[in-house]
Amino acid sequence: MPNFRRSFLARLGVLTGAGVATAAGARDAGSGGSPGSRERAISVADFDGLDPTGRAPSDGAFASALRAVARQVRKAEFGENPNLIGGPRIVVPPGTYRLTRPGALFDSSLFPGRTQGLAIEGDGPSGTVVILYEPRGDGALFKNQDVALVVRLRNLQFHGNAPNNDLIDSVSSGGAQDYAFDDCLFTGKWRYGVNLTGDNCNSEWKFWRCAWAGTWKSFLYVGDKRTSDQFLNYWFDHCKYWCSSNWIDMQRGGNIKLTDCDVSGYDPAVPTNLFNLRGNNHAMGVCSFKAEGLRVEQKTRNAGVMLCEWEQGNIGFKDCDFGSQGYQSFAAGTVSAVFSPGNTAGAQVVFDNCQIMGRHHYASGQGPTAQGRAVYRNCDFVNYTYPDEALMFSESGNQLGRRRVVTLEGCRGNSAAGVYADAEIGWHVAASATVRPKMVSLRNAFGRLPARADGGQTVILPLNAIVTRVILDVAGGGSYAVVSGDPSSPLLKPSQKADERMLFRCNTRQRCTITLAPGSGADQPPGADAVALVEYIG
Repeated sequence: MPNFRRSFLARLGVLTGAGVATAAGARDAGSGGSPGSRERAISVADFDGLDPTGRAPSDGAFASALRAVARQVRKAEFGENPNLIGGPRIVVPPGTYRLTRPGALFDSSLFPGRTQGLAIEGDGPSGTVVILYEPRGDGALFKNQDVALVVRLRNLQFHGNAPNNDLIDSVSSGGAQDYAFDDCLFTGKWRYGVNLTGDNCNSEWKFWRCAWAGTWKSFLYVGDKRTSDQFLNYWFDHCKYWCSSNWIDMQRGGNIKLTDCDVSGYDPAVPTNLFNLRGNNHAMGVCSFKAEGLRVEQKTRNAGVMLCEWEQGNIGFKDCDFGSQGYQSFAAGTVSAVFSPGNTAGAQVVFDNCQIMGRHHYASGQGPTAQGRAVYRNCDFVNYTYPDEALMFSESGNQLGRRRVVTLEGCRGNSAAGVYADAEIGWHVAASATVRPKMVSLRNAFGRLPARADGGQTVILPLNAIVTRVILDVAGGGSYAVVSGDPSSPLLKPSQKADERMLFRCNTRQRCTITLAPGSGADQPPGADAVALVEYIG
């Protein structure tokens, strides 16, 4: 036996005084030995038919290893677990192993019943243990028909030449659940990476330090037939998705969380969204999507981030960067996200401290006028001077009152200083909207009101805002006027002290441009306690 196998199995605690545990020892143990006498690992190298060069199929060796594990499944001795307890983990040494039979990596029909605990792991650095799937029939490489739960796969690369077949077919009525993938690579051509069906569970899927570089119809897929809203909790942590295919497509189920992931080289040739959250008739406690620290390179106009049809729940992006390709000529016209809940209120949407490329589209149907809200906090809209231009709206039957109100808090456009992006976009037509009063202070770069030689101090308020109040207090200085870009519509005539209420509608960009203009006697800046304030709503 090669030394690297001995040292690896020794670390696993499999070596005994008589040498290394082998498949023969596993067969001798049978299904009736005590837990302490069972093998802790079985290597596929201990079985006939293994070809690490990938030239010949290795189905036989993998099937034998799986049967050896299935023979060591046992009942819980003290009733501590209603499931059978799994056998040894399967270890795969470095090499490329061609598998051609559906279920060659795992076939739950070989196991005597619902079993907790299955582990398959590569004995080598990332990329040195390759499972090559070239099926000679229809079916997934890994087939779990409501049998295996608490499944662990580590240090494996799954490479498919299987554009019409899936990597994993998991069917659950409560049995198939709790999968974890650690430091795995997914490459090649597949239909679906994970195809989930059943009427319960198929939940708790964890991907940690994994990478994708293949082609998929979708990697994680839940269709609308033979599926359930009980499919919950899908976690991706420190992963790289370097593909141009859809990542997640779910028509049932939810609760998705991505943390510190990267999407590079995302350049689909046809319109594609990384995340498709479909359907608008879900159970409560299901519709949740959170992405934190996500970075996405949208390298073509077709590279969308999200389509969401959920009728309720929450969508959250925090500290995400979608701006790396914002300099491209196609960037401004890219529709990066679509929120279209049909005739329902829709999910609540939050983008917090994000760089946003292109535009976001909010579509409303014939649903309630109390649409779900959307909030953008401290976000940069990298392709538009005015952030509200990055938002698109459409309403069924031109019923503008059903428009979703989108709140901007502390957001910026791509260049113009003085563009003020604290606003409730769409409030002026929505049937129901809450608007907050906001106050803008006008000062120059030295923290004072400008002198005549400095020229005016200008801010640009949001389109459709209404100025409700102007406050001016210049003690011992000159006079100032407050004017808009429309010369026929001044807000405040030259004055030293004023507190005037008004309803000045900023219904054009010209009227949104508000300037504090120094007048007579303002040859020097007034004292630091002088103030000029403009209050607005909308």
